Amino acid sequence: MPQSPDESASAVQTPDMGSVKSDALAPPPSFGRQLAQLVIIPALIALCAIIVFWLFGSLASGGENLQEQLARLRQSSGAGKVVADLQDPRYKDRCQAAFQISVLIEKLKEPKERLELSEQLVEVLEKYVHKDEADLQYWLLLALGRLGQPGALEPILARADSHLMKVRVAMIGAVMMWTDHDMAAVRSALPRILPLLKDQYSEVRELAAAAISKIAMPGDTQLIAPLKEAMQSLGVDPKNRLYQSTVIYSAITLAILGDEQGIEYVAKVLLNREALAQLRADITNQSDVLMNRNDQDYAIAATLFYVDRMTDDRIWARVVDLAESDSSVSIRKAALQLLAGRKAVEQR
Repeated sequence: MPQSPDESASAVQTPDMGSVKSDALAPPPSFGRQLAQLVIIPALIALCAIIVFWLFGSLASGGENLQEQLARLRQSSGAGKVVADLQDPRYKDRCQAAFQISVLIEKLKEPKERLELSEQLVEVLEKYVHKDEADLQYWLLLALGRLGQPGALEPILARADSHLMKVRVAMIGAVMMWTDHDMAAVRSALPRILPLLKDQYSEVRELAAAAISKIAMPGDTQLIAPLKEAMQSLGVDPKNRLYQSTVIYSAITLAILGDEQGIEYVAKVLLNREALAQLRADITNQSDVLMNRNDQDYAIAATLFYVDRMTDDRIWARVVDLAESDSSVSIRKAALQLLAGRKAVEQR
């Protein structure tokens, strides 16, 4: 049952960038790649969850229905983790039930069914899950985020103060998926997410900054000061990871808000290969290797994903430059698509 407070969260892997792919062979994992893995957070978390859920669902008994899975979630986890870090089978059984439920979510089309499931999952989360059961909280929070039903947002936000990094990560992911259901409601999450820009773990800071970039709207001046502070993040976290992605996403959000510091960083660094080539490539602080071409492709693609929410001419001038002369065909295509989209909006 209890798990270590500084337990590492399982990294959420991203699918390919779609139309924006590297033209070079992929190098070992690096800062650029890690940054790109956070570009489309809601989609990648949902997709990864679905894949894993189907995998575990195929291992679990396929004949059980939704209520049987909920009944398993209401059972005891037994001893949780036992000797040699092994799990009590009862805890593993409950985790498989959470996976199976998330598979079944895809089959629920009626609003009433989705609301009833959300209410039951909230009940399970609050009454039958111990605060140290990280895995159960992780998957239940993401399931609630995907459902996006009334009454579930506050129980999700309550996990912002969890002592488990994995739970804080899932809380942010659930909030970001909630934006697909009710952006107005999810904006109430901003005061709960802002403090996580100072979280001791790089992964939590990165996700918090990315979440704010998705939720922030022009006029949110209260976000500028904490984002500028986050841009100054230095050193490494307890896992020896740099805070570079926090800096990147904070700058992107500041640019969306029209802040000069963010605009300059996006225009002069994030959309500039020469500047990116001077950034460190290794996110683990184990070397002074600088970003290579492939890392730069990923970093530029990550930034381009948000550019359509930026209005400053300096940023769009860089997009024009990328469209005309960047060395990557994929980056040129992505930039051209952005320019075409902007032109279409201006002609309306």
